[in-house]
Amino acid sequence: MWNKRLRYGVQQDMATRCMQLWMALCVLPVFTTLSSRAQTLTPSLRIDTEHDQRVFRIGERISLHLTFFDAEGQPYLVDHEPCGARYCGVFRKPEEFEVQPATGWSDPLATYFAGNFIIMTGSGHPPQPPTKPLQVRLDLNEWVRFDEPGDYTVRITSRRVADAFVAGAIDLHIVPASPEWQDAKLQWIRTTRTPDSPERFGAQEDLRYLATPAAVEEMVSRLRDEHGPGNVMGSCPMCMGIIGLPEVMRKIAAASMNRQIEEPDFPISPMFFGTMTFLRGGSACHGGELRPVCPYDAVLWLKVDSALPKKKGEARGETLKTLDQVGSYMSDIRVKERMRLLPKPASSISD
Repeated sequence: MWNKRLRYGVQQDMATRCMQLWMALCVLPVFTTLSSRAQTLTPSLRIDTEHDQRVFRIGERISLHLTFFDAEGQPYLVDHEPCGARYCGVFRKPEEFEVQPATGWSDPLATYFAGNFIIMTGSGHPPQPPTKPLQVRLDLNEWVRFDEPGDYTVRITSRRVADAFVAGAIDLHIVPASPEWQDAKLQWIRTTRTPDSPERFGAQEDLRYLATPAAVEEMVSRLRDEHGPGNVMGSCPMCMGIIGLPEVMRKIAAASMNRQIEEPDFPISPMFFGTMTFLRGGSACHGGELRPVCPYDAVLWLKVDSALPKKKGEARGETLKTLDQVGSYMSDIRVKERMRLLPKPASSISD
């Protein structure tokens, strides 16, 4: 009797185990499918170029379109871009860029953004009902300057979607730029400078990245019209273009700006002063802020002051305002002595 009961128990236990194994084998694919679906249902990022172009010349603007998709593969709908080009709010980069191979390229504005300063960007408007897919346009050149021909893979990690990190990649082939193409591009840029030209903004961005001696001279000449809100260099395309130049072109820009200081009809604005200060002082001149931290501040101020008698008309008035504004931040005793001798700018003279 005991042996029968034992055999019956063993058989029942084996049957139970077989049933459990069968259920596990049946349910496992379901869990695997759900797990796989959970892994694939994440936000994604697609990176495109204008007209699906993949071959670019050195110095050619590379305009990228970032399109964000939700977990179901549908484009995100938002009212406006939540971030600016380099930062969202305070010290928060909307995108991070990784380029392979690690040589042959550089970040043109790495020194500028290494400064300990604050940039506020974004529209500042409260969230609105969704109206269109979130597609962000940016110029890769602002982040990556290709200095050598070759094949590159650019991986972009973005946090524009609800603080989630979403990544994508694109392959680019960079080739040398011929002098003929460079000359033709600059000529086209010059012909689209009129305010009513629909291509004016694009031409201005093209000029920022062309990086030829003639393009550098053109950028410097356009500084006469650059004032910008609050004299913030980040809002001055020509300022940022000059600061982001390769080293050999930075020397050409500095020489050209020195010549313009002596030019009677060229006004020296705070934007001009800040650009040249940063160009000569590097990372010690934080973000174009006119502060006495830059070692080139006083030298440049005295140089502009010595050229003031040559200035005429509006150029003289603008230069005088700049000397007064910039000089008020400086502690250099030579600048303080000269400040007392300067005539007051017209806007500061009371009726």
